[in-house]
Amino acid sequence: MRFQMKLLWGILAIGNCFAQTVPPKSELGVFIGDNFSWYTGLTGNKADLGYCVGLYSRFMLNDRLSIDPRIYFINSIGASGLNVALPSTYSKSNFDTTSVKRSVFYFTVNAPVSYHFSPSFILGLGPQFMVYNFGNDQYKSTTGNSLLLVDNKALLHKYDAGVTASIAYRRRLSVGLMYYYGLMYVVKQDGVQAKNSTLQLWVGVPFRRWNRKNETRDAN
Repeated sequence: MRFQMKLLWGILAIGNCFAQTVPPKSELGVFIGDNFSWYTGLTGNKADLGYCVGLYSRFMLNDRLSIDPRIYFINSIGASGLNVALPSTYSKSNFDTTSVKRSVFYFTVNAPVSYHFSPSFILGLGPQFMVYNFGNDQYKSTTGNSLLLVDNKALLHKYDAGVTASIAYRRRLSVGLMYYYGLMYVVKQDGVQAKNSTLQLWVGVPFRRWNRKNETRDAN
């Protein structure tokens, strides 16, 4: 998966160099990205690498403002270096509970309002809402020879919401950097005030554009 992601990033970057610069009035496309995520408010944890895939859209409100809803079919975030006790079923197992890696997959939607400084440079700010889909905590054995995956659904709240801030560069394709700050505590354990934080680097590929009323064409 990591090799395929790097190859696709390279292809998209090359294609962007030869892209057109005139922005459409509306746009629909797909995006992929890498997530660097961690818990804010929880000491000792480290950032972990995930990925995201989804659909994006852009609707120009006027020459400068647009609303840019996005739906994530896959949004993998988490953290590493966590201290998480094993369930009682595994209490006698020889696994390290002080350096646990957590992966969580969320169904995610956001809808930033964006300001276009130029046809190419865009700043965005808006809400994001996430619903827990599935996830696991990864424990390494004390010898380092084995890995234990434990479902973490019972440890986490089902919903999360927060705000996003982003900057994007657009030619024919879009390349952007977005920061998400969660406003809700996501860990159920009392006294643990952990909130999701994610730095996301993404590339968007349009497949449909609308330039004027009643005019529709593909992205080629």
